[in-house]
Amino acid sequence: QPPPPPVQASKASKAGVGVGVVAPAGIGRLSISSEPWARVSVDGVVVATETPLMAFPLKAGRHQVRLENPAAGLTKTVTVDIAADGHTRRFVDLAKP
Repeated sequence: QPPPPPVQASKASKAGVGVGVVAPAGIGRLSISSEPWARVSVDGVVVATETPLMAFPLKAGRHQVRLENPAAGLTKTVTVDIAADGHTRRFVDLAKP
C-alpha cells in the first residue's frame, strides 16, 4: 500500500500554537452571543457579521474566537475547546476586561 498523504499544518501549528497536540477527530458546534453585538471571527476568518452565532460547525479542538464591535471600539478574543459531537456555548461581555 502507498503511504498516507502528508498532513498540512494548520495556521495555528505554523505559528507554533498547539504544536505536538493532536486535535480530536470529528465536528462539534459553537454558539456564541455577546453584549453588545459583535462581528465573529474564528481562527482569523469572519464567520458572522453579528452575534449571536448559532450552532456553527467546527472541527473538534481548540479555536481562537475574536469578537469585534467597531462602533463601540470593543474587541475581545477568547479560546474555545470544541468537543467532537459536542455543542459549546459561550456568552462574552465585551465591556468587561
